[in-house]
Amino acid sequence: MNKTMPNDLIERVARILSKFSSPEINPDGLLPHGKPVWTMMESNARKIIVAIREPTERMVEAACNRPAYMDEERECRAAYTAMIDAELGDE
Repeated sequence: MNKTMPNDLIERVARILSKFSSPEINPDGLLPHGKPVWTMMESNARKIIVAIREPTERMVEAACNRPAYMDEERECRAAYTAMIDAELGDE
């Protein structure tokens, strides 16, 4: 994964965490060092994404019940994991 490529999923989760942790603070506000406030939650966002990296049985069943993936459970699991891994990058 390109290190300069923005990570939209981590940013989205970090923004939500920022809003929940302190609703009165603007996630787009700047910290003293110039980064947006939401960047303080990137580490926690990454941990949450790692926690959902493996699909649940219900998720696999929902994906595999689509006509294009019937009876391809292993491929459904691998595709989901690959998508999450792509968002997590090399870190």
